[in-house]
This record gives sequence, C-alpha cells and structure tokens, in this order.
Amino acid sequence: MLTSILIALAGGAAVGMSRSINGRLTMDRGAFRASFWNHFIGFLLLTVFVFVADRGGIAMLPTVPPWWFTGGMIGACFVAISSYVFPRLGASRSALVIIGSQMVTGLLIDYARGTADFHILQPAGVALIVLGIYLTRFSR
Repeated sequence: MLTSILIALAGGAAVGMSRSINGRLTMDRGAFRASFWNHFIGFLLLTVFVFVADRGGIAMLPTVPPWWFTGGMIGACFVAISSYVFPRLGASRSALVIIGSQMVTGLLIDYARGTADFHILQPAGVALIVLGIYLTRFSR
C-alpha cells in the first residue's frame, strides 16, 4: 500500500511538472501544438516500451472493445485543455481546479458504480478543495 501511495505521489509531481512544461510550450506554440508534441513523444516512448518490455501488448489489440479507447481521447482532450488553462490560471489554481474536478468526478463514478460507500468526509474533502479554489481568488 505504501509503495502505491509513493508511486501516486510521484505521478502527481510528474503531472505538475508536465503541465508546467506544456504550459510554457503552449505560450510559445499554442495549446494544440503543445498537446500534439506531448502525445507524440509519449507515443514514441510507449511504443518502445511495448516492443521491448511487453511484446504481448500488440497481440491483444483485436480483442479490446473499441469504446475502451475513449480513455485515450479523453486524455488527449485533458492535455490540450490543461495546456491552454495552465499559463492563464497559473500552477496552483490550475492544479486546484483540475484536482477538484477529478475528486468530484471520481466520487460520482464510485457512487454510480456502487464501488464506494457514502461517508460524509468524502464530499466534505471535496468541499474543502472547492473552498481552496475559491480562496485562491484572493491571493493576488
């Protein structure tokens, strides 16, 4: 469990760094170009991984339901949107808004799927994030 938490923390830090770098690229080249290069380089890296480390990955492609690929489309939209908003809102506000939206969506998905029991602290935690987003308006 601790290992998974540490990996998730590293992933969160990587997202923050990635958004910062893509935000700078967005300012120079635009959100869609930044998103394109983000996904193109990621595609190259993952292609090498699939061919070197996970040779069975390509073989499973015909057995995957087509709707499973919507995750990639949603991910591409996320990168383009966050690349656009990051230089306009700044690092902390962008992170708060994105994380707040992820928390609300995650709770709704868990409740809709029946995979999470309702605990008052869950929406209370989301409310604190939303309050943090509101309070950052006054930081200037």
